[in-house]
Amino acid sequence: MRAIPIPAAQATRDGPIARRATLAERLAPHGGMIMFSNVSPGAAYAHDPDGHGHVYHRAGSFAPGRKRLEGAQGLGIAQDAAGERAMTSRFIDEVLVARKPALGDPVDGRARRHAAHRPLGSPEHLAVLRQADANAAR
Repeated sequence: MRAIPIPAAQATRDGPIARRATLAERLAPHGGMIMFSNVSPGAAYAHDPDGHGHVYHRAGSFAPGRKRLEGAQGLGIAQDAAGERAMTSRFIDEVLVARKPALGDPVDGRARRHAAHRPLGSPEHLAVLRQADANAAR
């Protein structure tokens, strides 16, 4: 395995947001990062705040350079079980089969949301976890 150089990011008023290089920045010259996310927009964009990779989110999707992806290029899904299934299908087709970046990351938001708002182990919580497991198994 070849070592990947780590850029020396500096946190300044006009510089990068993070004090350390994100995975998106580190992997940009080595095949890049593509993330599909259905968590909060802030949590999704924190993975690549400086726009080195691709981040797909229902609130707005971006390519390297923070280029906005519109229409079918974006991620028009709902924040529900159907949205999670659609996101997983697109992730499989585009990231795992077609594009094959250095890092592909699907982030299921429903399981996180339900864990915060339903009692752990409740029937509702377990149903959401079963769906997240089914998406991961695909």
